Amino acid sequence: MSPRPAFVRFLVLLCVAAAAGLAAASAAQADTPRVGCDDALLQAGGPSRPPACWRPYADSSPFNQLIPASPRLMAESDAMVQTMMGFGRMQHLEAGNGGGSSDYNRPVYFSRPSDPVFTITCTRSVDWGRCPVEGHQVRIPEEARPAGNSDAHLVVINPQTGMEYDFWQVQSKPSGGGTLIVSWGDRLSAGGDGTGVGSTATGGGVGVHAGLIRVEELKAGRIDHALAMAIKCTNGKYVYPAIKTDSQCDSGTAPPMGARLQFDLSETEIDRLAVPEWKKTILHALRRYGAYVIDSGGTNAVMLESEQGHSVYGDANPLVDFFKLNNANFWSPTQRWVLDLNRDVDWQQHLRVIDPCVAQRTCDESAPVRRGKRAA
Repeated sequence: MSPRPAFVRFLVLLCVAAAAGLAAASAAQADTPRVGCDDALLQAGGPSRPPACWRPYADSSPFNQLIPASPRLMAESDAMVQTMMGFGRMQHLEAGNGGGSSDYNRPVYFSRPSDPVFTITCTRSVDWGRCPVEGHQVRIPEEARPAGNSDAHLVVINPQTGMEYDFWQVQSKPSGGGTLIVSWGDRLSAGGDGTGVGSTATGGGVGVHAGLIRVEELKAGRIDHALAMAIKCTNGKYVYPAIKTDSQCDSGTAPPMGARLQFDLSETEIDRLAVPEWKKTILHALRRYGAYVIDSGGTNAVMLESEQGHSVYGDANPLVDFFKLNNANFWSPTQRWVLDLNRDVDWQQHLRVIDPCVAQRTCDESAPVRRGKRAA
């Protein structure tokens, strides 16, 4: 089905009443509806990035669904969190390494009508069958570069059609257009009719752009979607919204691919934590929307949009600027800026795994509800 021509819908929503007993700041985080975005910048095809209030996919996407009060948990929630945290602490947020071999963030670009045209060739078609984007012609900014790590992801979104192209292991991108050689690629709608599910270019089979934290959101102090998370390995199974898995653990108690983790402190409790505002922004998103395990390998990490994606727009490096403004530490051996995600947060105590029936909206309300270590 063809995507809708309007990439971002203009929404005007009324504020709902704050929940009784919550402080005003907490109520604003918990209950104020997402403010709609003017889509003029995107419809024009640049030269701008979407504002902080924009998010990909439909409001009904699993990545854009709020977690309800007292959600059903997976029966093995506690064991899954214990196993996952046994892999290691949460990885710090990093900036300044865009394009380097240690940059596992994912670059996202928005194409323009004047960008060069590339014809896609997938090298793994011989092993895996026909690649979904084999032979497709895609406009990609001249300045676009894949991530510098072994995954070499590259995301290109066409603002006019709302189509998201996801590429894995980009091997060759000639100047001025031509043949883009990748190991694999896929596409899905990033517009108002998209779900974020079904891109075979990621470990879990969801959009490469799904759940990425953008610097625009960090600067605004609000993230209105679920986060993307990678862990060392999974239990070899997958649950919605994942459609596949990889990197199976020896232990059967690791989370499955697609597992949705929630930070279980209340909005008020998060506001009272003695942590920086940027960290509260992430914790509020984890409370309201959660984080989906969508990839594996390495350590436990929430995923950022790579700073490389700003190169098209002449921005020096807004992610590094944000890190500096928030007193990030500079790690000279690797020339990167670091924000500590672990300090003053008890991740193992306050993470829980939501039953996938919540995102699917198929929970049996008559069945006993597993509530975990603490109630919602």
